[in-house]
Amino acid sequence: MQIQFEADGFSLEGELSLPISNSQCPGVVICHPHPQYGGNMLNNVVQTVRNTLIQKDIAVLTFNFRGVGKSQGTYSGGEGEDKDAIAALDYLKTVDQIAQGPIGLCGYSFGAGVASRVAMQYQGLTALGLISGSVQPEWVNLPSIAKLFISGDRDEYVSNKDVESLESNLPHPREIIMVPGVDHFWSSGEDVLNTHIGNFFERELSSL
Repeated sequence: MQIQFEADGFSLEGELSLPISNSQCPGVVICHPHPQYGGNMLNNVVQTVRNTLIQKDIAVLTFNFRGVGKSQGTYSGGEGEDKDAIAALDYLKTVDQIAQGPIGLCGYSFGAGVASRVAMQYQGLTALGLISGSVQPEWVNLPSIAKLFISGDRDEYVSNKDVESLESNLPHPREIIMVPGVDHFWSSGEDVLNTHIGNFFERELSSL
């Protein structure tokens, strides 16, 4: 279902995908990769995660950051995009089928950076999924919600050393997964990504 919602005075476009059943369900917002490098809500990683979560009876909201597609505004270097993600979470909470269910946040690449910053300020998240995100020192301040960080060991932008540093810098509860033979774009690793990210959100959200 195509939707529109407001963030910081801008109208943003998105898509809300609900499970076939009409019962209450959890929901996840997915943040897409960098707007200035062609990232949008139709990105292959965003869409494969979306499809996996829907199959597990988890509602999904994907959206275009400001200045992307039909979303109003222009790229703002991250601060505005954080507001966009917060507005998407707020919108998700207004959906009747999801209103009482747990909420998760997921981001890929640039979107993982947005998701991590939002998680440090947004109240009410249950789970956080970070896919191929640039590891940040500030992640030591992430809240004590369930966290999954997953990347490939051939990622051109996220070093294996940075991923290994999460063992001491990413607060529990957390999972840290480095997938052999996979690059930043997951062109040969979508199946294993789906397995890990799908199982993570199903376990952390659907069991509540």
